[in-house]
Amino acid sequence: MMVASRRAGLVLAVLLLGLEVGAASALAGPSPQRTVRVRSGDEPNRASSSPRVSATGQVVVFDSRASNLGPADPNGAVRDVFLFDQNSGRIVSLSSTTDPKGPNGASFAPVLSADEQAVAFVSRASNLVADDTNGDDDVFMRSSSGLERISVGVDGAQANGDSTEPDVSGDGRFVAFTSTADNLVADDPNRRSDVFVRDRLRGTTVAVSVSRAGVPARGASSGAAISEDGRYVAFTSTADRLVRGDRNKVADVFVRDLVAGKTTRVSVSSGGRQQNRAVAKPFSPVSDISRDGRYVVFDSDATNLVRGDRNRSTDVFRRDRKRRTTTRVSMATTGQESDNDSFSPAMSGDGRYVTFASFAENLTPDDSPREDVFVRDIKRRQTVMATVSSRGRPRASERVPQLLQRPSISDDGATVAFVSTAKNLVAKDRNKAQDVFLRRLTPAPTAVASSRAQLRGGRLVVAFSSPNPRAGPLLCRLNDRPKAICPLGRALLPTLRGGRHRLVAFPGGAGSWYATRPVRVRITISAGRARIKVTNPFDVLR
Repeated sequence: MMVASRRAGLVLAVLLLGLEVGAASALAGPSPQRTVRVRSGDEPNRASSSPRVSATGQVVVFDSRASNLGPADPNGAVRDVFLFDQNSGRIVSLSSTTDPKGPNGASFAPVLSADEQAVAFVSRASNLVADDTNGDDDVFMRSSSGLERISVGVDGAQANGDSTEPDVSGDGRFVAFTSTADNLVADDPNRRSDVFVRDRLRGTTVAVSVSRAGVPARGASSGAAISEDGRYVAFTSTADRLVRGDRNKVADVFVRDLVAGKTTRVSVSSGGRQQNRAVAKPFSPVSDISRDGRYVVFDSDATNLVRGDRNRSTDVFRRDRKRRTTTRVSMATTGQESDNDSFSPAMSGDGRYVTFASFAENLTPDDSPREDVFVRDIKRRQTVMATVSSRGRPRASERVPQLLQRPSISDDGATVAFVSTAKNLVAKDRNKAQDVFLRRLTPAPTAVASSRAQLRGGRLVVAFSSPNPRAGPLLCRLNDRPKAICPLGRALLPTLRGGRHRLVAFPGGAGSWYATRPVRVRITISAGRARIKVTNPFDVLR
C-alpha cells in the first residue's frame, strides 16, 4: 500500500504541475502477464528507447521522439522523457517546461528511484530551469517538489562540461552521474570524465572516481550505479592508480564506499586475479549494483575471471563482494557457456536476477543468432528469453536491427523492459518504429509424459506433450548426467544399461520460467524391455 500511494503521489504531483498527460490506455491494471507495448492511444509515431522499469514493475520511464504520446507535444520530434504508470494507464511527460514551445533540446536516459518518487534524466535543453547558460548536457531530476538541476558544483555553479549517465538512490536523495566538468568539486585537475554524487538534501557534490587517499583518477571514469542508501557506487575507469597493483592496462570496474572512503576493484576473479581483457573499445564496461552494495554485475572480455571460459566472447559476470567470489552469469540453463557476446547487464535489487542482451544462440532452446534479451535466475541457475511475443513466440526479425540495448528488470525478476522494432511482439504493430515493451515472465506451461516407452538399440524413447501452445522443450536430467533439453514429442535418451534409472524433466517455454516441480520418470530396464513410472505435477497421459 505504501508503494502504491507513493507512486500515485508522484504522478499526482506531475499532474498538478500542469505537464502533458496521455489518455488512459487499455494497459491500465496490474503488471502485464505477457508482452505489452508502452503506448497511449495511437501507436507512437517515432522511436522510443532507454526504458527503466521500477522495482515493483508497475512503472517504466523511457525517452521518445514520438509527438503523440500526450495531448500536446509542442517541440515535435525532439526527444523527451516520459513515465508510464500501468495502474492509471497514463503516460506523463517529465521533461516538460513552462515554455509554450516546449524544451528546446533533447532529453534522454531517465532513471527512476526505487520508491518511484523521483526521476533523473539528461537534457540538452536550456529552458528547463532558469539561468541555464552553459550550453552543455545537464542532469535534472523531476520529483514531487518540481524540477531541479543536479549537475551543479561549488556554490551551485553550473557545470562547465557535459554531465550524463545518472543513477538514483532508493529515495532519490543521492544522484550519481558522469561529467567532464572540472568545477563540480573544489579540486578536479585530471581533465577527464569523472563520476560524482550529488546529495540533494545537503546540496553538496562529491567526487567518486578517486583512490582511497582521495586522489582523482588519472583516466576516464563513467557508468555510475548507486546502491539504495547511496553509500556504494560502482563505476568504470581506465585509471591505474585507484587501487594498488592495477597493472592490466584495461578499463576496470570499481566500487567506492562513500562512508568509509574506500575504493575497491570488483572486476577480478575469485582468487583476486585482475582481468586480462576488458570490453573492447570504443565500448566501455557496463555495471550495476544491488540495493545493499553486496553484488556487482559487469560485462567483460576477460578469459581468466572464472574457470572454463573458452568462448572468446564478451560475458556477464557477478561479483559477490562479501564472499569475494566471481561467477559467470551469461550461461545456458544446461550449463553451457554462451557462443557469442553477452553484455549490458542490469540486476534486481537483491542481486538474484540479472537481465542482459546477447548475440548468443545457445542460451535457450528458441534462441537465434541475433541480439535478444535474457534473464538469469542466479539461485535456480535458469536462463530464459524475454524478447518473445505476447503469445510466447520468439520475436520476428526486426525491421531495423536493435544493437547494444540495455534492458531493465523489476525486483521480483518477473518484469523486463526492452526495446524492439519487431512487428510480431504484440498485435497490430504497424508503426515501423522502435517501441518500448514490457514482458512478464510467466509460470511454466503444463507438460506431461506418457507412461509408455520404447527401446531402440538400447536407447529409451519417452514422449512428452502439452496442451498449451506456449510450451517448449523441457529441461531434463538423466540420473546424474549434465542437464539437457528434451523436445516435446519423442525424446531420445542416451543408451541405458539394465537396471533402474531416474529422469526428471522441468516443463518450460519461451518467455517462461521452468517449472519448480518436475515430471519424474522412473525407468527399469530388464531383458531388453523398459518399464517406466511417471510422477507428474499435472495429469499423466496414458
